[in-house]
Order: sequence, then C-alpha cells, then structure tokens
Amino acid sequence: MEIIWTDFAKESVLNLLLFIRKCWGDTIAATAWGNIQKDIALLESFPEIGQVYLANKPLDIVIRELVVNKKNKIYYYIRNDKVYIVMAWDTRTNPKTLKRLLLHFFQINNY
Repeated sequence: MEIIWTDFAKESVLNLLLFIRKCWGDTIAATAWGNIQKDIALLESFPEIGQVYLANKPLDIVIRELVVNKKNKIYYYIRNDKVYIVMAWDTRTNPKTLKRLLLHFFQINNY
C-alpha cells in the first residue's frame, strides 16, 4: 500500500523530534526518526498491524495506532488502498488531548 503523510503528521513528527533532540540530544532524535521510518515502512506490507484506537462510525473511519516504542506512537487510517499517517504522539502527553486532536483533524479535513 502507498503511504501518505498528512501535513499534520509531518508537523507532529517534526515537533516530536525537536522535543527529543532538546531533551536527549541529536543521537537519540536520529534513532527515534529511524525507528519511525522503519515502522512506517512495515505499514506498506502490513497496513493493519496497528491496533484499532478509535472507530468513528459517523465519520466512517477507523484510526489505528502503531507503537514505535514505549514513548511514541503513530496514528493512521486506511482508505482506498492507501495508508494515511495522521500524527506522531508522545505517550507522556495527556491522552484526552490526543483524542481531541484526532477528531479535530478529521473535522477540519471534511471527513
């Protein structure tokens, strides 16, 4: 399957990597980016590898989460034989914010 990075995903990955770099340095940030790329590549062959995080029936969308490591996850959905990466997430952040951001993403993108 083709992987599509949404603008929101690009921004969230950049922010996550900048945070990691600021706190733990360039080497750890580079390792985190490598892990993200490796796991995203898995989605091409195994798009349903991520666990269902949220199924929104009114929007007819299933959001999946892919665990990169114990502190980072990738959220995505599948539509028309394409995997859309929605965002990267630091698991130490408030989970209520995560759900709100994901629903907001779909609302502003007219789903």
